Amino acid sequence: STTTTTTTVAPRSTVYSMTDQSIRQAGQKWRAVVRVSVRHSVTGDAVSGATVSVRMTAANGSLSIVGCTTNGAGECDAVWGNRTSAHTPVLATVTAVTANPTWDGVPSSLHLTRP
Repeated sequence: STTTTTTTVAPRSTVYSMTDQSIRQAGQKWRAVVRVSVRHSVTGDAVSGATVSVRMTAANGSLSIVGCTTNGAGECDAVWGNRTSAHTPVLATVTAVTANPTWDGVPSSLHLTRP
């Protein structure tokens, strides 16, 4: 007789990608923008309505926690405006995602640079 055991892994929301969408502003100013994409770990589908928290740490040590909510494509932009050249690069780190299904808890980071 053979016994088969099946293990089911609970689906999770995962940070699929982070891209630098930073924008140059007037003078030496710039807006640090990171686009975060959240996907379903099993189906790969976009997770809309997820609340994403991003810690942004600038080269000069200043810090901001910014948030955004994903759209129908599972994407949102976290924005930290009025940065100066002293703030480049900015390290953007996803620190929390409130979503259905539950976030997998894996933080993701990306360096943003002044365009």
